[in-house]
Amino acid sequence: MKNNILFAFKSILIFPVIVFSLSSLAQSSVQTSAGSSEANTLYSNIDFSKVKKRLSKITSSYFSDFTGPRLRNFEERTINRDGTLSDTTINHFVQVSVRYPLSKKVSLEINPAFSYYYVDQNNLQIENSTVGFDINYFTYGKLSLNGGVNSILFPSNRGSKVDGLMMNPGGFQSLTYRATDQLSLGSWIWFRFPTFKDNTDRRNFRSTISPNISYSFSDKFSMLTWVDFFFDHMPNRSLDTIEARRFYDLSLGLGYSISRAFTVSPYVKTDISEGFYADKISVGAWIYGRLF
Repeated sequence: MKNNILFAFKSILIFPVIVFSLSSLAQSSVQTSAGSSEANTLYSNIDFSKVKKRLSKITSSYFSDFTGPRLRNFEERTINRDGTLSDTTINHFVQVSVRYPLSKKVSLEINPAFSYYYVDQNNLQIENSTVGFDINYFTYGKLSLNGGVNSILFPSNRGSKVDGLMMNPGGFQSLTYRATDQLSLGSWIWFRFPTFKDNTDRRNFRSTISPNISYSFSDKFSMLTWVDFFFDHMPNRSLDTIEARRFYDLSLGLGYSISRAFTVSPYVKTDISEGFYADKISVGAWIYGRLF
């Protein structure tokens, strides 16, 4: 029953591709010979077992980031994932990733996303969906590098439309050194090169580098700490003027994995330059897992 449901869901995802392929084949068939017998032959020549086998290769996962509020000052705005100041005090970002393997190390990936803003705006907003490649760059002993590159195809976020965003190639990379079975050291590297219709006064490079340490107490329970360093660059300046922003965030989180489909990781975060005070520390949570 479960396999049938997954097959049906994947069929919905790949349905436009199948329709396009069938319509193209049907059109060429009509051009060579008209008649219902040819159409029936075309249909009978489709090997649906191969179609099902290809659909079975599709995998999907989700990632959700609940950000805010401050422990004491609920009116203080939260910090976005790229280090910019949010317009709201609490928000919830959700991204679903759908992948189709092209090789053992590279997969085609589509990432639709949305955010829900609480308190100030209290509304749902569609985020910029990206299309790109999920890549397993290398694994060398205890050291590995995974990630991917992608970009939006068209802006769907309200702010991006207003700003005139055209594309933003970049990606998220994860460098990991597995020191022991329990302890891992590494760094997350996120970067974007946004291009705008009018790029004279908008940042054309943004990056976050996050050294991190994780420790697994068991298969289900773990602890993670990381520091976010934010960098950006303004147009009409040389590359050596990439600036590190004044603030940087320290975060501490705990992870509990119920199954491969659901892991919750609550965390606390503060700007180190502001100190460890209740009105400066914010709370949040990652919720993520595999759908199929």
